[in-house]
Amino acid sequence: MRSTPFVVVVLAGLVSVGRAEPDDPKLLLATGLAHERAGEWIAARHDYEKLALAKGFADQARYLQAWTALQAGDDDAALKLAAEAVKTPGAFQHQARFVYGDALYHRGDFKRAKDFFIGLRDHETGEAKIIASNKLAACEHMLDPTAAPVAAPAPQPAVADTPKALLEAAATLEQADKWTEARALYVRLEKHKGYEGHALYRQAWAAFQSNDNSDAQSLAERAAKVTGPHQLDAKMLYGDAIFRSGDFTRAKQIYLGVLASVPADHRVMLAKKVVLCNKQLQLPERDGLPSP
Repeated sequence: MRSTPFVVVVLAGLVSVGRAEPDDPKLLLATGLAHERAGEWIAARHDYEKLALAKGFADQARYLQAWTALQAGDDDAALKLAAEAVKTPGAFQHQARFVYGDALYHRGDFKRAKDFFIGLRDHETGEAKIIASNKLAACEHMLDPTAAPVAAPAPQPAVADTPKALLEAAATLEQADKWTEARALYVRLEKHKGYEGHALYRQAWAAFQSNDNSDAQSLAERAAKVTGPHQLDAKMLYGDAIFRSGDFTRAKQIYLGVLASVPADHRVMLAKKVVLCNKQLQLPERDGLPSP
């Protein structure tokens, strides 16, 4: 679903930051997401292990541990964690089932993955049914490249034009790496009052994941100008897109500008991004950064 914007240089002691307590789920989720965005899947997984200790977050924490293990290439751990997440009552059982099937596929156990996705296809509805069918087709192809493709289910009714329906459907599409389709739903979400900023940011993120760097830059820039909780993420994504374009000087300026106004839990990640820019520019690694 989510991919790494670029490889970061892991350096100890760039910026001091307090350790999140197990009873602070909001901070753990924020730091976990920041680590994910930096491609630091192991660090993110550790955050979610702590999150599992917080009351009411067991299902989300187990799913996120499975997801980050999968992204880190630890398929065995992803399989085990996803199985636990599927058995944990809560809102994240659905996503955990797809991670479980993906982990089987990544391990090369195409027969078990096929059987699992058959069950999902027969159980799910709407976009999730189509996604399960597409994953089943991939398993069939790996088992027999000469076999006729599995017929996709008949098109489902259009997603209702409500923020809740659009957000849920888009999240399901993102899980299946269907960034173009997810982006189209966020375009619709943008028209709903109060959702403009979030919708623009998610469009930018989808464009970034689709390697549409030009659109990612312009959409992230627009999102960063709309007041809301998405602004910090939009500013960092704007810098990431510029970094990817090869304009390391400008990316560094953006990261430094954001660094001056972010909470402590984001500073380490931003400092690492500045260090990476400096490396590309052949400058001292802490050029522009405040003293530790």
